[in-house]
Amino acid sequence: MTTKISATIPSDTSIEVWRADMAAIAAMAPIARLHACATLNRAMAQMQDEAVRRQYPTYNDAQVMCELIKRQYGSKILDDIDNHQNKRRND
Repeated sequence: MTTKISATIPSDTSIEVWRADMAAIAAMAPIARLHACATLNRAMAQMQDEAVRRQYPTYNDAQVMCELIKRQYGSKILDDIDNHQNKRRND
C-alpha cells in the first residue's frame, strides 16, 4: 500500500536531491522511519532548549520551559495555567 504525501520541497534543495531523500525514506522499514523521526524530534527539542538558554542565560529550568511553551503554543496557554493556579489557590 502506498500513501501519497504532499510535501513542500525546501528552497535550498534541488528536486533531484529531494526525490532521492524521499526514495531513501520510503525504502526504510516503518520502525526505522519511526526511530529516525523520534531521533530528529529529540534533536529539535534539544536545539530549541539550547536556543532559549543562550537567549536567556539567567533563566532557571521552569522559566526555560515556560518560554518553550510560549514559543510552541502561544502565551495564552500560560495565562490559562496561571489563572487556573490562582483560582485553585483562592479556593
